[in-house]
Amino acid sequence: MNQLSQICTFWALIFLPISPVLAEKIGSNQSDLLTGNMIDQQTSEQEWGDNWDDSWEEDKDWQIIQKLSYSYAYLTHSNSANLADNILNEARYSFKFDYDSNSFKFYSHADIVVDELRKSNEFSWYELNFQYTLTEQVDFKIGRQIITWGTGDLLFLNDLFPKDWQSFFNGRENQYLKLPVDAIRLSYFGQSVNIELAYLPEFTADNSLTGETFSFYLPSQTSGAPQIRQPEVPLIFQSKKSDELIGRVYKTIDGIEWSGYFYDGYFKSPSKITPNNIPGYSKMQSLGASARLPLLNGLFNIETSYYHSKEDSSGRNPLVDNSQLKLLVGYEKEIYKNITLSTQVMMEQILQFERFIAHQPESNTNLQERKITLTARLTQMALQQKLTNTLMLFYSPDEEDYYIRFGHHYRYSDQLTLSGGGNILGGKSEQSFFGQLRDNSNLYLRFEYHF
Repeated sequence: MNQLSQICTFWALIFLPISPVLAEKIGSNQSDLLTGNMIDQQTSEQEWGDNWDDSWEEDKDWQIIQKLSYSYAYLTHSNSANLADNILNEARYSFKFDYDSNSFKFYSHADIVVDELRKSNEFSWYELNFQYTLTEQVDFKIGRQIITWGTGDLLFLNDLFPKDWQSFFNGRENQYLKLPVDAIRLSYFGQSVNIELAYLPEFTADNSLTGETFSFYLPSQTSGAPQIRQPEVPLIFQSKKSDELIGRVYKTIDGIEWSGYFYDGYFKSPSKITPNNIPGYSKMQSLGASARLPLLNGLFNIETSYYHSKEDSSGRNPLVDNSQLKLLVGYEKEIYKNITLSTQVMMEQILQFERFIAHQPESNTNLQERKITLTARLTQMALQQKLTNTLMLFYSPDEEDYYIRFGHHYRYSDQLTLSGGGNILGGKSEQSFFGQLRDNSNLYLRFEYHF
């Protein structure tokens, strides 16, 4: 099956089951879609900030919220590639304090985690920052914070802030996909343009898969040994002690939200092999742009980004990642009352690919110059908005691999919420991104008590 037919088949599988719903919806009044009733995928699924409770007592400018949670995730089948069948078993106490006055804000979020898997207890500040309004047009924010830019739904082009990919795949709360950064942030709100600058004194990398709980493609020199396995000793990546600078320019004009981005720092995932044969992070600069606008009673977005590999501009160094070009197109629409469908197409291209592949070892010659990734997400709100059901599919026709992500979140009361779901991974090749993770498919459960 060629690539075009695979893409057509993917969209057919998504749209055919819902075509009766679409037919019923045609001709009806859909104006509420753009007046606040549409489910926003950015807030309902990703939940980068703490949305435990959005209400403030009117007579107070401060708020304290506490939460107890327990999360457990286990593999759907036992396999020798993994050293253990459970990949998440933790209890967490979270404490949030907000203070908001006219001129400044203070925000803190602390976690105490009892991790049964690692046999450890850990305290951490997830966020701890101070924001001050310098003038009517300028805000200053310093401290540990979560920053999110870009238009993608779980696909990140210009959002080059660090991610926790272990949390992404093991069923931990969605907000923990985003790692906090220690940053100095300056925001300017002008009549013609808005500008944001963030300076990070120390580089913060993604929390990549190291083999501590997940198995992946790891070539072995032993004849007949499995190529997908979990190392007995987790991988170590060479850290960087350097700074990062990232900025955004944005403005809404005639209902279209325009943004431009730049970044100067390092690739967030390991992108080179150091002289001591340890994976490390190579220098990188990026430029990007995005636009988001209402279209056909839905939301359309387009985003692009260019990654310039500063340590391998020629593309001839096999130990350093090449420059890349990325393009994303997405569309979101409420197809029925309380049911939203969002779809995306992302293209990633390795630049100077012929030079890159010519200098690769024979074991890496299956790398592809261009990769297409398709996503589709269905979100349903039910039981008077107490129940949220999500189903999201990632599929690459080039690598023929997939990732199915589903979840159910039920708010039993103002204090108690119950969640469950799963992560199903697979693919034709054991070297593709999702294919190498096929032995990590899992189900998870989570209980949360707010007080």
